[in-house]
Amino acid sequence: MKSRLNGIEMKEEDYQEEEQATKKSKSDEKLFRSYQPISEAVGKVQQARPKLDVVEELVASHLEDANNVKPVETVDLSTLAPKKIDWDLKRDIEKRLQKLERRTQKCIAEMIRQRLAE
Repeated sequence: MKSRLNGIEMKEEDYQEEEQATKKSKSDEKLFRSYQPISEAVGKVQQARPKLDVVEELVASHLEDANNVKPVETVDLSTLAPKKIDWDLKRDIEKRLQKLERRTQKCIAEMIRQRLAE
């Protein structure tokens, strides 16, 4: 059992008369797929260098656009104010209004029951 775990045992299908290696020992050999040898026959590997001045051109164009923008001289108050003035008040007291609405409905139902009982 230990020999199987360690891969020591040689099976008949793995054994070849000319070769003394098993499939496991063949798979242990390192295969460098990304290895690029440097030799005179192959030539030197040239990596493309990134274009660095593209960023500078983009920044320069953004700066030119920022300089061309004219500031607003007058501010119209209607554009700054929200369309519904009390939107934040409604949002803040919404829970209280729901609670009050439930109590109101309960009281109305109780009053109707009292009138029907009389």
